[in-house]
Amino acid sequence: MCTAPGEYAWSSYHANALGRHEPRLRLHRAFSALGATDEARRLAYRALAAAGIPDELRDALTLHTRQQKPWGSDRFRREIEVLTGRSLEVRPAGRPRRSAGNGT
Repeated sequence: MCTAPGEYAWSSYHANALGRHEPRLRLHRAFSALGATDEARRLAYRALAAAGIPDELRDALTLHTRQQKPWGSDRFRREIEVLTGRSLEVRPAGRPRRSAGNGT
């Protein structure tokens, strides 16, 4: 979609990293924990955004999104499975491999 979070018009990056007022957003406690002052929090947030996320987390998020499955802890996924009554297991792409001796 974008190469940087600030390029996306609907991102909260503008409020969190740059301090732009956005009345629809509420201060999140994780953001509050980033520093003692507004400027310290914004600086820490910009550093986090610049660092990005590790490749394995990005790949997991991409896989879950492509399969329209929730991304979160095992507990979270189990709770959603119970609520929806459907399996939310993420599976590898493609058909299952044939196993030797099963006649297929």
